[in-house]
Amino acid sequence: MTERKTVDPELFKAMYGPEVLRSDYTLHKAIFETTPNQITLLTPANRAAGLSSIIIIKAIMPPTTDWAIYNIRSKNLKGFQLGAPERRPKKMCLELYGEDVHLEFDIEQNTSSPGPGITQAELNRIIQTVRKVPRTDAKFTVSPS
Repeated sequence: MTERKTVDPELFKAMYGPEVLRSDYTLHKAIFETTPNQITLLTPANRAAGLSSIIIIKAIMPPTTDWAIYNIRSKNLKGFQLGAPERRPKKMCLELYGEDVHLEFDIEQNTSSPGPGITQAELNRIIQTVRKVPRTDAKFTVSPS
């Protein structure tokens, strides 16, 4: 991170190679897969510092209240599920990426309600049924009466 508190792309290139910046999916995958276990006594100091910076970014990134991160995939999209429904977090997120599309579903639930929360089956239904539709030049006209 720089003094302006923005992420330095060179940090990611140095840690993961230039391919990591080719798409949002590969960048997020690299961040989500970085763990403290990758820092050991034998890790070179500059690499340990870079990994530590990425772990801090990972900690503040997800818009969720649950730390579980899962890789997800449908026929045309791949991405991440942030949050485990069985723990009934207040906030969860589905991030889906395609060739030229990024979708984010922020899911909030009332944790104090006695009713059931969202289930993994319901999340899977969202993941498997989302698809890109052809763009149309829709015209919407309203005529005052």
